[in-house]
Amino acid sequence: MLVPRTGDWAPVIRAVWGRRAVPFLRYALCGAPEDFDRDRLAAFAAALPPGFSLSPILAGHYPLLTAQDWSRDLCGNFRDGPDFARRGLGVIALRDGVPAAGASSYAVWDGGIEIQIDTRPDLRRRGLALSCGARLILTCLDQGLLPSWDAHDRRSAALAEKLGYRLDRPYPAYLLDQTGP
Repeated sequence: MLVPRTGDWAPVIRAVWGRRAVPFLRYALCGAPEDFDRDRLAAFAAALPPGFSLSPILAGHYPLLTAQDWSRDLCGNFRDGPDFARRGLGVIALRDGVPAAGASSYAVWDGGIEIQIDTRPDLRRRGLALSCGARLILTCLDQGLLPSWDAHDRRSAALAEKLGYRLDRPYPAYLLDQTGP
């Protein structure tokens, strides 16, 4: 993914990458710690469908999460399970001990994380992402971390807004088509 810092970069990206650079919109969101309604987030976190439970992402979850396409980004930016346990932060929804959805730190920095949320495709639209996201935001707030959210698409932005973020602005980005020359 390429994100031009200014509009001047768009023609350069097109000149270098041609049709392989596929434009799309991302969505910048705002959310300061005082903007979040903790009671509402706690209610979302508790509103899991029957048969599901929330768990912190542990080092032992790393191999399973990184082995599946839908969940790879939940901890794939970390070296291994112990590295995630040391530096990362996350929560997963489990059904019979099997991950169904999760929210985690895609990136970490002093004082905050960039949130990543994923749900197994056959279990979407059941409130799992909402519960995981709410629990992760509450955990961040409890630990004095800023839970940052930058949405890949409009659905992600809508989920963020439901959790208490405000849409700042859409901005252009490019996905590189890996099938080209």
